[in-house]
Amino acid sequence: MLQIEPEEYRSRVESLQSAVRDAGLDLFIVSAFESIYYLTGAGFEPLERPFFLLVSPSGAPSLLVPKLDHEHMKKAHNISPENIHTYSEYPAPAGRSWSDRLPDLIDDAQCIGVEPSLRQDIFSDLSRYSLRMIPLVERLRLVKTQAEVKMIERAAMYADYGVKRLLTASYYGATVAEGFAETRAATSRIIREVHDWEPLTTKVIMATWSAPGSAMPHSVPDLCDRLCEGPHAAMVLTRVNGYAAESERTYFTAPPCTQAKQAFNAMMEARRIAVLREMKCAVGLVPQSSCI
Repeated sequence: MLQIEPEEYRSRVESLQSAVRDAGLDLFIVSAFESIYYLTGAGFEPLERPFFLLVSPSGAPSLLVPKLDHEHMKKAHNISPENIHTYSEYPAPAGRSWSDRLPDLIDDAQCIGVEPSLRQDIFSDLSRYSLRMIPLVERLRLVKTQAEVKMIERAAMYADYGVKRLLTASYYGATVAEGFAETRAATSRIIREVHDWEPLTTKVIMATWSAPGSAMPHSVPDLCDRLCEGPHAAMVLTRVNGYAAESERTYFTAPPCTQAKQAFNAMMEARRIAVLREMKCAVGLVPQSSCI
């Protein structure tokens, strides 16, 4: 079974503790979903309810979560049940909200590190402490382990499968909605083949952008748009148990015009020049200062 082992989650927390020590912090508060999932393997749906993972330079980390999620968060790796603390929902009784419970867990720590993505209201609530915004977890995530690479490769395989489904469903006059409908095929395959798939950390987005809207692939395509003349774009984003990949293709449902062919050839020539330059930089045929 392809998964991140408990030992790797333990190693991640230990690496973060080392970074906390090196930064001279008394405590580091992890609040982003991606970061908590990376460190514990526990997926959740935060909505408006904040989650906190508190990591000190040494000792066991602890979680502060909504009471609603207490049982679910027991799946977190390397967090003992007694270190999973809860707070009450809004309107919480006096002394039981997250803003009441978090200082209890912070205790006497003064120099506290927080993530750059920390919500502004939480940052303001912690203003009594000496806060440092520092991307410690983001730095750890830059280097992938072999297990992570395999997880990404699996997501990429499903993304490529999704693109094939989109291209198969495309024909002259087809609607964008027909491409969206193919999302079910990719999702169903993941559910069938990944026996430990997690619904909170698995997602498929598939879409086609018809010309001329394909020139703006970050826009939301109109479901009624049709694939006729011009270059279209197919995009699939897959996330499987927390690890994501994306696959895209530019394609035609009618023979490309001369202008489109010229633009494609210009792009390929630019790519050839860039790749050749990178190769020369790699073998030292170009001064390193000009490779930047």
